[in-house]
Amino acid sequence: DFDSPRANAIRGLLPRGSEPDYGPLGRLRANGSSVRIFQDKSLRKLLDNLLPEIHDAQTDSDAISLGKELWDVVLAERYLGPAVASRLLTLANPGRFFSANGKSIPDLSKFLGIATSRLKEWRGYSEALMRLWSSSWFNSACPTRDDEAEAWASRVALVDALVYSP
Repeated sequence: DFDSPRANAIRGLLPRGSEPDYGPLGRLRANGSSVRIFQDKSLRKLLDNLLPEIHDAQTDSDAISLGKELWDVVLAERYLGPAVASRLLTLANPGRFFSANGKSIPDLSKFLGIATSRLKEWRGYSEALMRLWSSSWFNSACPTRDDEAEAWASRVALVDALVYSP
Protein backbone atom coordinates (compact mmCIF):
# COMPACT_ATOMS: atom_id res chain seq x y z
CA ASP A 1 0.00 0.00 0.00
CA PHE A 2 1.71 3.18 -1.21
CA ASP A 3 -0.18 5.35 1.33
CA SER A 4 0.74 3.29 4.38
CA PRO A 5 2.76 4.85 7.23
CA ARG A 6 5.70 2.59 6.27
CA ALA A 7 5.62 3.77 2.64
CA ASN A 8 5.36 7.38 3.81
CA ALA A 9 8.31 6.82 6.15
CA ILE A 10 10.39 5.38 3.33
CA ARG A 11 9.52 8.38 1.16
CA GLY A 12 10.36 10.84 3.96
CA LEU A 13 6.79 12.19 4.09
CA LEU A 14 6.28 12.27 7.85
CA PRO A 15 5.96 15.33 10.08
CA ARG A 16 9.14 17.16 11.06
CA GLY A 17 10.57 16.09 14.36
CA SER A 18 9.54 12.47 14.03
CA GLU A 19 12.37 9.98 13.71
CA PRO A 20 10.91 6.86 12.12
CA ASP A 21 12.84 3.91 10.75
CA TYR A 22 13.20 4.83 7.08
CA GLY A 23 14.47 1.41 6.20
CA PRO A 24 17.16 0.81 3.60
CA LEU A 25 15.95 3.55 1.24
CA GLY A 26 16.81 6.40 3.57
CA ARG A 27 14.80 9.58 3.11
CA LEU A 28 14.67 9.76 -0.71
CA ARG A 29 13.42 13.29 -0.33
CA ALA A 30 15.00 15.02 -3.34
CA ASN A 31 12.53 17.87 -3.87
CA GLY A 32 9.74 15.44 -3.04
CA SER A 33 10.01 14.02 -6.54
CA SER A 34 11.43 10.66 -5.48
CA VAL A 35 7.89 9.58 -4.68
CA ARG A 36 7.50 9.10 -8.44
CA ILE A 37 9.29 5.78 -7.96
CA PHE A 38 6.25 4.64 -5.98
CA GLN A 39 3.47 6.49 -7.81
CA ASP A 40 4.27 6.52 -11.54
CA LYS A 41 2.98 3.17 -12.78
CA SER A 42 5.07 3.08 -15.96
CA LEU A 43 8.25 3.95 -14.04
CA ARG A 44 7.36 1.42 -11.36
CA LYS A 45 6.83 -1.28 -14.00
CA LEU A 46 10.24 -0.56 -15.54
CA LEU A 47 11.89 -0.76 -12.11
CA ASP A 48 9.90 -3.87 -11.14
CA ASN A 49 11.30 -5.59 -14.23
CA LEU A 50 14.88 -4.32 -13.90
CA LEU A 51 15.51 -4.73 -10.17
CA PRO A 52 15.16 -8.56 -10.09
CA GLU A 53 17.46 -8.84 -13.10
CA ILE A 54 20.02 -6.64 -11.35
CA HIS A 55 19.67 -8.76 -8.22
CA ASP A 56 20.41 -11.91 -10.22
CA ALA A 57 23.30 -10.47 -12.29
CA GLN A 58 26.19 -12.93 -12.06
CA THR A 59 28.73 -11.44 -14.44
CA ASP A 60 30.42 -8.05 -14.46
CA SER A 61 29.11 -7.49 -17.98
CA ASP A 62 25.49 -8.19 -16.98
CA ALA A 63 25.76 -6.01 -13.87
CA ILE A 64 27.22 -3.10 -15.88
CA SER A 65 24.65 -3.40 -18.66
CA LEU A 66 21.64 -3.68 -16.33
CA GLY A 67 23.04 -1.05 -13.98
CA LYS A 68 23.37 1.44 -16.82
CA GLU A 69 19.83 0.68 -17.93
CA LEU A 70 18.45 1.45 -14.45
CA TRP A 71 20.72 4.51 -14.11
CA ASP A 72 19.39 5.90 -17.40
CA VAL A 73 15.75 5.21 -16.46
CA VAL A 74 16.10 6.97 -13.11
CA LEU A 75 18.09 9.94 -14.40
CA ALA A 76 15.58 10.47 -17.21
CA GLU A 77 13.09 11.47 -14.50
CA ARG A 78 13.02 15.11 -13.51
CA TYR A 79 14.81 15.82 -10.22
CA LEU A 80 16.04 12.26 -9.77
CA GLY A 81 19.77 11.80 -9.81
CA PRO A 82 22.66 9.47 -9.15
CA ALA A 83 21.91 9.17 -5.42
CA VAL A 84 18.53 7.56 -6.12
CA ALA A 85 19.89 5.43 -8.97
CA SER A 86 22.88 4.14 -6.98
CA ARG A 87 20.72 3.48 -3.92
CA LEU A 88 18.29 1.37 -5.96
CA LEU A 89 21.20 -0.53 -7.53
CA THR A 90 22.68 -1.15 -4.09
CA LEU A 91 19.39 -2.42 -2.68
CA ALA A 92 18.96 -4.72 -5.68
CA ASN A 93 22.47 -6.18 -5.48
CA PRO A 94 24.57 -5.08 -2.48
CA GLY A 95 27.33 -7.47 -3.46
CA ARG A 96 28.00 -5.47 -6.63
CA PHE A 97 26.85 -1.85 -6.12
CA PHE A 98 27.35 1.00 -3.63
CA SER A 99 25.33 4.09 -2.85
CA ALA A 100 26.80 7.41 -3.96
CA ASN A 101 25.05 10.48 -2.60
CA GLY A 102 25.93 14.10 -2.02
CA LYS A 103 27.43 13.50 1.41
CA SER A 104 29.40 10.35 0.58
CA ILE A 105 30.71 11.27 -2.88
CA PRO A 106 33.66 13.40 -1.66
CA ASP A 107 34.91 10.55 0.54
CA LEU A 108 34.24 7.94 -2.16
CA SER A 109 36.17 10.14 -4.59
CA LYS A 110 39.23 10.21 -2.32
CA PHE A 111 39.03 6.49 -1.59
CA LEU A 112 38.54 5.41 -5.21
CA GLY A 113 40.69 8.06 -6.88
CA ILE A 114 37.87 9.17 -9.17
CA ALA A 115 36.76 12.82 -9.40
CA THR A 116 33.53 13.70 -7.61
CA SER A 117 32.01 14.97 -10.85
CA ARG A 118 32.73 11.62 -12.55
CA LEU A 119 31.15 9.58 -9.73
CA LYS A 120 27.89 11.41 -10.47
CA GLU A 121 27.94 10.08 -14.04
CA TRP A 122 27.51 6.47 -15.13
CA ARG A 123 30.94 6.34 -16.74
CA GLY A 124 32.72 7.28 -13.51
CA TYR A 125 30.44 5.22 -11.27
CA SER A 126 30.90 2.13 -13.45
CA GLU A 127 34.68 2.74 -13.49
CA ALA A 128 34.58 2.69 -9.68
CA LEU A 129 32.61 -0.57 -9.75
CA MET A 130 35.09 -2.21 -12.10
CA ARG A 131 38.00 -1.10 -9.87
CA LEU A 132 36.31 -2.68 -6.87
CA TRP A 133 35.34 -5.84 -8.77
CA SER A 134 38.91 -6.36 -10.01
CA SER A 135 40.44 -6.02 -6.54
CA SER A 136 41.77 -8.97 -4.57
CA TRP A 137 39.45 -7.85 -1.74
CA PHE A 138 36.37 -8.32 -3.93
CA ASN A 139 37.65 -11.61 -5.33
CA SER A 140 38.59 -13.10 -1.98
CA ALA A 141 37.04 -16.35 -0.79
CA CYS A 142 33.72 -16.17 1.04
CA PRO A 143 34.16 -16.62 4.81
CA THR A 144 32.79 -19.81 6.32
CA ARG A 145 31.06 -18.28 9.36
CA ASP A 146 27.45 -17.32 8.58
CA ASP A 147 27.63 -13.78 9.99
CA GLU A 148 30.85 -13.04 8.11
CA ALA A 149 29.49 -14.60 4.91
CA GLU A 150 26.41 -12.39 5.13
CA ALA A 151 28.52 -9.22 5.38
CA TRP A 152 30.85 -10.50 2.64
CA ALA A 153 27.87 -10.99 0.30
CA SER A 154 27.08 -7.27 0.67
CA ARG A 155 30.66 -6.02 0.74
CA VAL A 156 30.42 -3.50 -2.10
CA ALA A 157 27.43 -1.80 -0.44
CA LEU A 158 29.52 -1.42 2.71
CA VAL A 159 32.14 0.70 0.91
CA ASP A 160 29.90 3.76 1.29
CA ALA A 161 29.63 3.21 5.05
CA LEU A 162 33.34 2.56 5.42
CA VAL A 163 34.43 5.83 3.80
CA TYR A 164 31.61 8.13 4.91
CA SER A 165 32.44 10.80 7.47
CA PRO A 166 29.60 12.99 8.80
